[in-house]
Amino acid sequence: MIDETIYRRIEGRVGFARSAADYLAVLDGPRRQMVRHQITPRAMTTVTATTSGPAVIRDDSRDGPTEEAPDVRIAGHAAVFYDGTQRTEYRIGDDMVERVMPGAFDRAIEEGHDVRGVFNHDKNLILGRTASGTMTLTVNPTGLLYNINPPDTQSARDVVTLIERGDVSGSSFKFTIRSEDMKQEDGVHVFEIRDVDLFDVGPVTFPAYDSTDVEIAEA
Repeated sequence: MIDETIYRRIEGRVGFARSAADYLAVLDGPRRQMVRHQITPRAMTTVTATTSGPAVIRDDSRDGPTEEAPDVRIAGHAAVFYDGTQRTEYRIGDDMVERVMPGAFDRAIEEGHDVRGVFNHDKNLILGRTASGTMTLTVNPTGLLYNINPPDTQSARDVVTLIERGDVSGSSFKFTIRSEDMKQEDGVHVFEIRDVDLFDVGPVTFPAYDSTDVEIAEA
């Protein structure tokens, strides 16, 4: 059973999934826009909209000269493909798991979706964008890999510092599902994601998929 809301529709309607039957009912309808990350450090993971609180306004003005920002990249796997282990699946509840299958991002990348690179799915903390050439997306055997050339802003420098310190070590992605398979394995409802539309990727504080990663590398 699931103790709290695990699914929130971006359109403003909330689905409360407390059993497999309830979850399936929520899935019946328009395409879902989902965010995969935890919002609390408890054992339960949750899926939330990115508009849950007020925007944070940060003053990026600087008094006096500073050292030139280092030429670094933020790189990580926003999603990992299921490889048969629990670390590569997202446990929605005791009797439900989600898996991202190889090929799920092929169409989105081929079509050149305009994807943002952000921190914690916050549109106010943008780090890069595919349309501007400041972020690239590729697929490798592990999953969906992003590579961001971050801006010289205080918020981006903060994110880089958090990653370098090891305070932030995972990633996430925001998407709508275009195609998925549903089946049962030993009484567990399994949702296999086959095709998605992508909206944003980037480092997060509490990743849902334990095998995601992020690191700072020299450009």
